[in-house]
Amino acid sequence: MVDNHSINERSPDNDNVPQSKGTGVSPSEGQQFEVIEPNNQTTKTTKPVQAKQAETEKRPLSDIEILATTEERTGGPIFLARHFIGPELFEASIDFVQKNKNLDQLNVIIWSPGGDPDFAFKTALLLKSCCSKMKVYIPYEAKSAATLLCLIANEIVMGTRSELGPLDMQLPDPRNSTQKISALCGYRALEAVANFLHDELDVTVQQLMKRAGTNVLESLTHAMQLITPMTRPLFEQVNPLDLGNFSNALDVNKKYAKELLIRSGVPADQAGNIAKTLVTDYPSHSFVIDFHEAERIGLRVREPNAAETKALAGAYNIIRRKFKNIEYCGPLLEIGAI
Repeated sequence: MVDNHSINERSPDNDNVPQSKGTGVSPSEGQQFEVIEPNNQTTKTTKPVQAKQAETEKRPLSDIEILATTEERTGGPIFLARHFIGPELFEASIDFVQKNKNLDQLNVIIWSPGGDPDFAFKTALLLKSCCSKMKVYIPYEAKSAATLLCLIANEIVMGTRSELGPLDMQLPDPRNSTQKISALCGYRALEAVANFLHDELDVTVQQLMKRAGTNVLESLTHAMQLITPMTRPLFEQVNPLDLGNFSNALDVNKKYAKELLIRSGVPADQAGNIAKTLVTDYPSHSFVIDFHEAERIGLRVREPNAAETKALAGAYNIIRRKFKNIEYCGPLLEIGAI
């Protein structure tokens, strides 16, 4: 399924990644995947059969041949999610699952800036329902709702340019509905005001006890009279209804994350801790969760092995070439004909 809408991502601009000898690393990409190349060595012979074989060896592999090799070496079919997480991805997943049932292993390549957490949850459960084991490969970014989609996997394979992101829900800003803010912003604003109040109250009480010689109760009473006029305007700007919406949004993502982790085999207590960390512990929605940070918080991540590096190289470059500015979700092998 191909959607010609533009995808807003932070990927490099060079979409013509040449295949070269050796590692095949593009200066603009710096990716960790080697490029699959045909064998360029030929054998001098006058025999027609050998000449034909040498000609075949010199011929560059087609997209279909490279993608078929990728699926063969990764041990199962590959579903590509180069797309915002939403209804189109969910519908493509339905089509895929209807044609692929009882798989021993499903490999999913996710390259997405995020999307709708509800569809991420539904898509994750749907894809996992057709296989015994699910691996997720992240060639570049899988942020926000795309991170949520990754949590159902038995393994998450991350390289040097791979990144996940926090799961704090993005909601319309109450002050400007055209803008979005993290659901954590309301809580952190309230927390900042409360901390300011406590700090000022503590300093004022100590100063009154030291300079006026009053006891703690008297100092506290006078301090409250001094500080309340300063802090009341700040607290009056906090809307309880907005805080309730923020709280509900965070709880939804926390519940989704914990449920997906449990269904992937993570113990419930550990799943709850990981979910809480992803939802509440990062200072910004764009925070980069690389391989080491993902490993630290308990996600089941690993780096690509040599076989996966080779197997995914050609697929990676085909994805970069064909889907730089458009969205796609569906079987990886089908993009060879696009």
